[in-house]
Amino acid sequence: MQLGELAAVVLQTFLMVLFVAVLTPLRLPEKRTAVISLGLALALCALAGFLFAWRGLVFLTTYGFLFVSPLLFIAFRLFSSVGGIRYLFVVLTAFLFHQMLSTLLSAFRIWAGGSFTMLYLLLNLLVFGLLLTGGIAIRRDFHKIVLAYRYEFICLTPIFALLLGMSLLFSPVGQERGKLDPDLLLITLGLDLLTILFYLYVGVSFHSLGKLCDDTREATALRLQMQETQEHIALLRTAQERAAFYRHDLRHHVTLIRAFLDNGETDQLRSYLDDIQTELDGDTPERFCQNEAANLLLFSFMAKAAEAGVRLLADAQIPHSLPIGTPALCTLLSNALENAVSAAAKAGADTEKAVHLTTRLEDGKLLLLVENPYMGEVRLENGLPRSNRPGHGLGISSMESIVKKYGGLSSYQARDGRFTVRIVI
Repeated sequence: MQLGELAAVVLQTFLMVLFVAVLTPLRLPEKRTAVISLGLALALCALAGFLFAWRGLVFLTTYGFLFVSPLLFIAFRLFSSVGGIRYLFVVLTAFLFHQMLSTLLSAFRIWAGGSFTMLYLLLNLLVFGLLLTGGIAIRRDFHKIVLAYRYEFICLTPIFALLLGMSLLFSPVGQERGKLDPDLLLITLGLDLLTILFYLYVGVSFHSLGKLCDDTREATALRLQMQETQEHIALLRTAQERAAFYRHDLRHHVTLIRAFLDNGETDQLRSYLDDIQTELDGDTPERFCQNEAANLLLFSFMAKAAEAGVRLLADAQIPHSLPIGTPALCTLLSNALENAVSAAAKAGADTEKAVHLTTRLEDGKLLLLVENPYMGEVRLENGLPRSNRPGHGLGISSMESIVKKYGGLSSYQARDGRFTVRIVI
């Protein structure tokens, strides 16, 4: 039975490391995280084997926790994107559920005796495998909570630390591995139930609060985008009006030009024509498409891109009538182009700094494609670009809220130094 229990301890250690890796928000790519987690799991399994060979199974199962915990805590702390009390909360969460299941399985082992070694191993694999699967399922929401909140965990972490300490103190499995205290088992089950209820309460509370914050943030971002878009349209409409004035006053220009010609003042005429041409070029927006709002917005971003040293290559075939409203269209174009121009401007010197925009209406659906170069690393979570920097990511949230509102589809791809946004509504 010792070898069977040792195998169970090694299995628990292996899955425990993976569980901590799943719950911990890491600043590394997923592939590198998987490699590091696998290496750490194997190293801790080797440590468990060493402790077994050195001091025996009772020592390993009783005090192995004290050896594994600090190493696990330090290892993942080096790669975590959160620190302090929030990281401690993540680790406590992992150890609480691990300790809970480990105690129940140990109680089953003692109750069943030594004739169910293989069943005990299979139960370990099943139970801790389900724990790992559940961690993967809630990973995104859990990370979102941990990254979004900070001071709330100052109160929560001591409570969960107390629950973990009581779980270890009132363990029903005695120093001798063949003994089980029924009274302590009831206390342990009560503590486990209290822990689960506490986590359910915290999860529901944070989820509701997070949804409220997300809705508020998206509404604020949308309002700011719309305000900026309306300002762009107002400025460009003024430019169009100025160009119309020039066309209206053309007869006055013709009269003056004729006077210059009659008097033989060719130098003055040439200078006058240059001034008119410069003002007309600066005030007359380029025509990209039939849709006035989209046309004015693209003209504005053409100037923005030029200032940032980026070329905006637009193939826009947007008619007046669209399946979405003008505010939604402007929000999609503004956010997509803002992110694309910003990323292209930061690309390397040997990279062509150009943003390619393609948009058209096909079969009653609006198609939007934006491609741009980028430098560095783009992190995608569940298919969406994610950023831990404050104030970033609002544009993607605004775009996704519009796509969801109109029942559309979106995809984001970062490959070979090029980022691509595809939206169909």
